[in-house]
Parts: sequence; structure tokens; C-alpha cells
Amino acid sequence: MTAIRTHADRCVLIAVLAIFTLALPSAPAQASQVAFLRPNADVTAPGSTAWIPVGSSSFAGALNDVVVENQTPNAADYAAVSGTVLHAGKEPVEVEIATISLSSLSIQEAKAWYYTSNSNELEASIKDAAGSTLASMKTSSAGWHSFSISLNGSQAQLDGLRMRFRVIKGSPVPERRILAAFVKLRVELPASQHLTHIGISADSRSAVVPGNVQNEVLETGATRIREDIEWDQIEPINGEWTWGNTDSLFEEAAERGLTILPILNSPPCWAVPVGAEPCEHSYPESDLDFAYFTARVVERYGIGGDFWEAHPELDAELAPKYFEIWNEPYIPVFVNEEVDPARYADLYSAAVAAGRTANPKSRYLIEATWKYNPQGSSEQLNWAQGIYEQNPAIGSLIDGIAIHPYPGNRDVFYQPGTGIAAAFRNTDRIYAYWRDSLKINKPIWITEVGYSSCTDEEDCVPGGSQSAREEIKSEWLSDLFDVVNRGNYPYVHAVYLYNLRQWLSPESPTSVDSEWFGIRDGSGPLPAWAAFTNAVAAYGGTPLPNTTITNVKNDHGARYFTFAVSDPTAGSECQLDAGAWSSCASPKTYGSIGTGHTFRVRGVSAEGPDPTPASYSW
Repeated sequence: MTAIRTHADRCVLIAVLAIFTLALPSAPAQASQVAFLRPNADVTAPGSTAWIPVGSSSFAGALNDVVVENQTPNAADYAAVSGTVLHAGKEPVEVEIATISLSSLSIQEAKAWYYTSNSNELEASIKDAAGSTLASMKTSSAGWHSFSISLNGSQAQLDGLRMRFRVIKGSPVPERRILAAFVKLRVELPASQHLTHIGISADSRSAVVPGNVQNEVLETGATRIREDIEWDQIEPINGEWTWGNTDSLFEEAAERGLTILPILNSPPCWAVPVGAEPCEHSYPESDLDFAYFTARVVERYGIGGDFWEAHPELDAELAPKYFEIWNEPYIPVFVNEEVDPARYADLYSAAVAAGRTANPKSRYLIEATWKYNPQGSSEQLNWAQGIYEQNPAIGSLIDGIAIHPYPGNRDVFYQPGTGIAAAFRNTDRIYAYWRDSLKINKPIWITEVGYSSCTDEEDCVPGGSQSAREEIKSEWLSDLFDVVNRGNYPYVHAVYLYNLRQWLSPESPTSVDSEWFGIRDGSGPLPAWAAFTNAVAAYGGTPLPNTTITNVKNDHGARYFTFAVSDPTAGSECQLDAGAWSSCASPKTYGSIGTGHTFRVRGVSAEGPDPTPASYSW
């Protein structure tokens, strides 16, 4: 899709916004793409004040009403004391919405929205760059107003699109205030070229018959599940290994064509310091013990492992390639309050070194977040920096970065501040920090993400009832998968939804967010079930890179090729004629070798090479 210009600062949730609701051409999933735009320099009229930021939390509430529920925002959610002031008889105020580039995408719906402070008569209109009026309306009431716009989608019409406000002459005081204005467009998108591993946290291990839960996963079309592989269940007594339950988990999954993403965690009590409680959420006293546990697991269940050799009737291609080391060590409850990136770095390093020795084909995901609070402190520190300072060579032990960018009560487009605040856009900053600051350019695996329909306003989706929150949860999950696969996330290789089941009664909602992430309950599928199944159908697959030759230059017989690879974590390989593939970088140069040759180039990521290399013959 054509990139939409955005600004990162949270404070730009102010006067002018352009909202793009992106509808899939072949699947019912939708997305709402938000571009936060700064007002143009001529935003004010003589005698008026500038547009200023309003309360960001209250504004988000109003925006959710428009984008998600497609209704007039609740005025109580949007309060501001200042805005652009218009007086009767003064010059109109004009605001440039944006320069919107949609290429050949067709506009299905366009609507202008604005919020006013009082009831004296106002005329609002939309004009194009040539000054032609595309739509207008008059109002004499306070609050939110909207009107439809007829747009043909031509670039000439979209360039310099403007909103114009004028107080009708003779209207009485007090003056009219315009507190917010934006345009919402719904456009049709081309097919996505970015696929991801899409899975779900099923917790099938805890079921009496894991296969019964796994059957529900199959109904979604997903072929990947994330499961805890608990050390205390496999080696409850030092040196005594009990594989039966875990073998059953893998066997039932393989019989259904499911690949497990194992989370290696939960030490037994014998392996943790004396007095550590609970044992399963405590770091082991010796990292070597955990490393040995890791080695035993990967040599049994990894590619070519003992389990698969003992079960030739099962498809060995379903063996897990990636293993996740621990779960959320940056959250106190999962490390017995010992939140320390250095401590986790030591555990991870020992586990991966042993695991790779035991099974060289195994790959490992390191747990990461944006910022964390050290134990007993309110200070916010960078998690990745703490890991790197403990082990500057950690990059050589990382095959992927596992993150959990829960958006909380925000949609996927919310621009967070610099702190810990929950937001999906933390995905960008986590990847950028590892790549740019630490020079560790590895794929991102989103191994948990989701929305909760609980009643807590801070942690859950908005909505006045449980059914309304379930609908919004569904809408926002659709947005999330659309954005990952159609937006600027080519470095994301996997998205695992949290979670499958939600067994609480919708007639008795609670404020506990962990209880309301599911996509089905005791009565059957919830609205979010369709959002997930649609995403699996539209975007599920192996995230292989796409490669494009961007320019060819002929300089006295010498050839210069520039090319681009869609996945920024991928390398590239070049080939001349029938020669061997070899590593290369853009631009690739060949001396004067005459005609009758073919140049090929392909991206190569952690998932494999581009199956359709770009080529040029001369």
C-alpha cells in the first residue's frame, strides 16, 4: 500500500487528522489507518487563536467512537477549553487536511467530521486545491458534526484538500470555537504481499485431552499453537525425566497438522534457591541446570529429534524450529519479582549455547520489551540495553526477538509517549533499538498480542456493555492483523494471538483483563473469532522476502544493478547466468562482459530465500 505520512509525537492528536479505513478486497477484515497531521501554517484567521492540543486521553475516546463504532463521538469524552475561534463577519478559517497519495486505489466512502463549542450558525465546507467546493453543511448546534464528501480519487483533487469554516454573518455572540476536524476515507486495497506465521495461545496442555482444545484451533484454520513446556513437569525430581505428558501434547498436535512454539520455563523446586516461591516463577539457582533442560527438550522435540524418530507415522516437518526462552521476564510475577535484564541474559545465553550443541538446527527467541521498572524502583530503563550490557555478544545467540505489544485500551494506531505505556506501536521502537543502537537486526516474533473485553477502562477496549466490547475487540484485532501485513512491519515474522478460550459468563463481566482475551466462550465463537479466522486465511504463511530490481545502468558495457528486499532482516544473493548464488549488496556491478546474460537477485531471510528471484536479461 502507499505509505501514509505520520508523526510520532502524541501531542499531534490535535486539530486536524486524516483517517483511512482500509477495506480488504477479498476478505471481510478491515483496518483503520490514522495519519496524525500537523496544522498548516495558515490555520488561524485574523484575531483567532491557534489550534492547540487537547486532552489526549479524552480525544482518543472520541476518536474511538468515530473510527470503531462509526457514530458521533460522545461529547463527554471530548473536552477542551480552547480551539480556533471564529467571529461573525471575520475571514473564514481554512485548514489544509493533507496531501493524500492513494495511487490508483478507489475511494469507497469519504466523510468530514468536526467538533464545535456552541450553537451559533456555522458553515463548514470541503474544498480542493483549485478552490472548488466539494461538500458543505450549515449547523446551529454544539458538538460533533459530519457530512459526506464526493471524491473521485484523482490525485489533483486530493492534493491540498482543505476544510473551511465560516460563522454566518449576524450570528450572535458568544464566538464559535472549532475544537477538532478531520476527514475519514474508506479505500480498497490491493492484495497483501506480506505473510506471517499466524498462531494462537491454546493452553491445550492443561486440558484432560489436549486434542479436544487443538480441534478448536483447527476450526480457525491456524496451524500454529504456542504452549508452555514446563521443566517441573518433565524433571520433577533431579535426574528423573518424565516425558509422557509432553509426548502426548506433541503427538496430538502433530496428528492435527499443528506446529508448537514451545516456551521453555517453570523450574522445579529442587532447581531454585531455597525458599523461592513460587518455584515455577523463580530463576534457577544454576543456569547450567536450565541449559541442560533446554538441551534435552530440543534434542527430543526439535528438527530431527528423538521424538520424531520414534514416531515415523507423524509428519516430522511439524517439528518446532524455534524455541522461546522463558515468558515475560520483564514482568515481576513471572520472575518472582527479580526483574533484571542482566539475570535473564545469563539464563538465555546458557540455554542457547547448550541447545545449539544438542540440536544445531534449533533456533531461539529472546524475550524483549521496550522499557521496564527495576525491582523496587519507578525508574524506566531500556530492557534491550540491559541485556546487551551484560553480554555484548548476545546478538550471535539470537534468532528472533519475541515481544508482546499489547495495545491495552488503544487501537493499533495509537502513538505512545516515551515511557512504558501499552501500545502496539512499541513494536517499531523495540525493533529499531535492537537494529540501530545494538546492531542486532533480527526478525520480530509477536508471540502474544490481543485485546481484552473486560470492564477496566485502563486495560480494556471501550464499550458500554460486554457485547459492545466484544464487537470492538473484533474490529481492533482485524485492524492489527491488517496493519502488520499491509503496513510497515515487514520485519515481523510471526503473530500469535492471545488467546483461544474465554469461559466466563458475558452476563457477569469483570475488570480482570486476563479473563477476557478469548475469541470463543462456553457458548461458542465470539465476534473476534471471525477476525482471527479471516486473518489466518488472508495472511497466514511463511514470511519469505520479496525482491525487486529498482534500476539498471549500462556504462560502456559495464552493468550496475540496484535492488531492494522487502524484509529488512534479510540478506541478498546474486547470480549471473547459471553460476552459483553468492552473497551480494546493492548496487551489484559487473564489468564489460557483453550481451547474452541474465542477472538474478533474491532476498534470503531466516525463513529462506525469495522463491521468485528478480531477474534482468540483456
